[in-house]
Formats: sequence, C-alpha cells, structure tokens
Amino acid sequence: MYADGEFEAVTRRVLERADRARDVLADYQNKVDEEYVPFVPQCEACGKLTEGVTDVDLEVGEVHYVCTDVEAGDQTIEGCGHEGAASLRDGKLPWRFEWPAQWEILGVDFEPFGKDHAEGSWPSGEDIAENVLDIQPPVPMVYEWFTLDGEPLSSSSGNVVTVDEVLDLLEPEVFKYFFVKTPRKQRDFSVEHVDQLVDEFDAFERVYFGEVDPHEDDERELAERAYPMVVDDPREERVRIPYTFAAVLGMTDDPDMREDIARKEGHIPDDAPEWAVEGALARVERARNWARRTGNEFDYELKRTAMPDADFDAATEAALDELADFVAEGHDGEEIQGEIYETAKRHDIDIGEFFAAGYRLLFDDTQGPQLGPFIAKLDREFVVARLRREA
Repeated sequence: MYADGEFEAVTRRVLERADRARDVLADYQNKVDEEYVPFVPQCEACGKLTEGVTDVDLEVGEVHYVCTDVEAGDQTIEGCGHEGAASLRDGKLPWRFEWPAQWEILGVDFEPFGKDHAEGSWPSGEDIAENVLDIQPPVPMVYEWFTLDGEPLSSSSGNVVTVDEVLDLLEPEVFKYFFVKTPRKQRDFSVEHVDQLVDEFDAFERVYFGEVDPHEDDERELAERAYPMVVDDPREERVRIPYTFAAVLGMTDDPDMREDIARKEGHIPDDAPEWAVEGALARVERARNWARRTGNEFDYELKRTAMPDADFDAATEAALDELADFVAEGHDGEEIQGEIYETAKRHDIDIGEFFAAGYRLLFDDTQGPQLGPFIAKLDREFVVARLRREA
C-alpha cells in the first residue's frame, strides 16, 4: 500500500504536523525528542528500515537519511551507513501512526483488538486520530485472548497453528464463526475437539434459517447479525453433513460410496442441488485430515467394499447375530457398548476376543476405537449387515 501511494497523502499530513505528532506521542512513548520524525525510510542500498532521518523536504516529497543502527527490543539491527533520500512511498509510518492512518485509508468504523492493546495502543491511536489526523476514530471493541488446546499461543514454545492448517480441518465460515461467538470471553481453539466447534456452527446456521429454535434469545440475535458476515453467500439449500459422520465417510476412499452412504442416512436430501452436494462432501476430506492429525477413533481404514476374511466359531457367530439385532433397534453408543459385554457373557465368550471379532469385521484388525460409540456413528444398515457377515 505504501509503494502504491495509498499512504502518501496521510504520511505527508503527519509530517506536516510533526510538532503536533511529537507532542501527542510523547505521552505514550519515552523515545521522543525534538529530533523525532514520524517516518521510517527504507534504505535504498540495503533495504532495511532506518530511523536516521536527517532532513524532511515536503516540497519535493523526500526524506533524507543515514542508514544507522536500529534498536529492536534487545536486538540491534545494523545499518549500512548509506546516505540517501527516500520518497514518501519508500518507507513507512511508525506503527502508532500507521494504525490510525489505516482507519482513514480503509474507512474503518469498527475496530476489534485484544485486551493487551487496550491500555497503550488504543489510547495512543485514538489520540493521534483526533489530534494529529483530525479524523474520528472507529468504535472500539476489546476482546479476550485466544488459547490453543488450553495453552497460550506461543511461536517460541511451538504452541501455534497456522490458518492454512486450520482450513485443512474445517470450512472458512466455521473458522470465522469461532471469532464472532462470545468475543468478550477467552476462547480456546482445540484441534482435538474441532468436531464440537463445527457442530456449534451447524446449529448456528440452522437457527439463522429458522430450522431450529435457539436455546437462548441472544442466539437468534447473534445468528441474524453475524451469519451474513460469516458466510459469503447465505443459501438455505446448503447441506452440512455432521462432522463426525463426515469423518466416518473419510474412512473409505471411494467418493461415490461416500455420497451413496450420506444419501442413505438422510444427510443429503434427494432434491439437493449439485453445488450443495459438492459442498457437503468437501467436508469429508477435512474431517479425514482431522482424524489423521489427531489420531482419533476415525483414523482407521474401514473395510466397506469387501468383508475381511474371518472365521468364527458357532458361539461367536451367534453372539454377533444377536448384537446385530440389538444395533438394528437403534440404540445409542453407550447402550451398544454395554450390550457387547452382556452378549459376550451370555455366550460365554472372552470379552477381548468378542471385541476383536468386531474389529476384524470392520477393520480387518484386532483392535480399534471404543467399539460401541463408534458403531453408533456408522450407518446402521452397513453395521447390521457386517455383524451378520452378509456384506
């Protein structure tokens, strides 16, 4: 923006009012004297920013400098000693001036910022806007800090996640929703529990379209105000596959099978437009990435296309048939988990061996996720047929 000239007019105004700028800044920063110039030229020789301003010639629009050392925290950035002149496009405003300058250039009328900026950065920006730039500062909103998996974000300790990494796990609108909910409270972004965030967003979307009633009145108000800002193109026909079910679908590579299962389970309506179907199925890859990143219960290869080669004795086969009948009745995960134990006991089968039989039929393995809750998340028709060794 500097090189394109978008900052040039406001930079000139700040330099024209350098005395006023120094007086205002002195209330917030000790390093301000009569020689202070609110512009940092870029050295044409080494490309570094330098504070060694020697003269300002606004008639020709140049700032003369010597490329001197710059103190940055506890580090010293060495200058090259070059003497030159920079245009108002070849450098930048100090950050305390740049922030309010951006308000003017970008037409900012609402500025959210973290609470760490509330006591220093914001008051100085507000003061500079009113008393140096002669503009009205935007309406401020202070928000709490974010944490990652319960710990402060810190690049030095490695507790970070990039935007690209997040967008591998969830849709952009879900990530934007994370920032609009309860902004005045500290929020934790948990990679492990991304599924819960997605479920919250899906409920938020249903409230906006009037598909469900909110639990609290302010939920509807938030949805009505924030949803159009979170989703670029609000369309009621949009389809959302539940995130954990999308993770289940991600356990198979066949895209046609994924869509067929989602339709059979009622997650894709028969009359859904093609764009909505494509968008719904795009969540599957994100959920699959989540499973692989966290190594959770969905990070297995579900053997859907062919039943693993497995032989069981008569007692185990009878127990599997009985368990299939129970699953077909539509019980939840905890009930199925309990029934696995009870069925094994009724048929005098070792509990571990009975669980291994289930894992063999589903994964061609002898171990896997907690079986009952996992089975409850699969499409029931498939589970029942597989327990009966029919497909």
